[in-house]
Amino acid sequence: MYYSAVETQPLEIPPGLDKPASSSALVITTPSAPLAQNEMQTVPPRISSQSGSDKNSSRIRWSAEGAYLLVPDTQDSVYRRLGLAIKRSGMSVSDKNLQHGYRFEYWHDSKDPDRGFFSKLAFWRHDAPDYSGSYQAVTQADGENTRIFIRNADGSEVDQAAAEHLLSILRERLG
Repeated sequence: MYYSAVETQPLEIPPGLDKPASSSALVITTPSAPLAQNEMQTVPPRISSQSGSDKNSSRIRWSAEGAYLLVPDTQDSVYRRLGLAIKRSGMSVSDKNLQHGYRFEYWHDSKDPDRGFFSKLAFWRHDAPDYSGSYQAVTQADGENTRIFIRNADGSEVDQAAAEHLLSILRERLG
């Protein structure tokens, strides 16, 4: 398993032998990424389809800053559409005066005050994890595209599972 892999020592050349030529060797470097503030989990990364087989043109991607939704549109246009997507997804916008983003409230179905009596009794339904709370959706220009990041209401880093859940809801509305 790759989690238990260890790096080996460099090749030792015995005396009297030439060092192998490495001028044509492919050197692969990795960019430095900030260390996570939370303890790292030793589970394989989540994989999602990146194919164009569905009708949506936006994609959930991952970076050193966390999960984000990549939308092929300008930042101003995505900002306007994002406010509508939040409202149409059943969330409520609590502050639209953030720079390039919105503060909003999300509640899971089981906490929805408008949920009917019989719907509350449907114990056999498998509800998604409860990520209810206050969040920010912040847009960031990325060339001709726009990234949407989810943060906690105070702007701090959000749980990645919650971010992926909320981004997938917004992705359905933004296309």
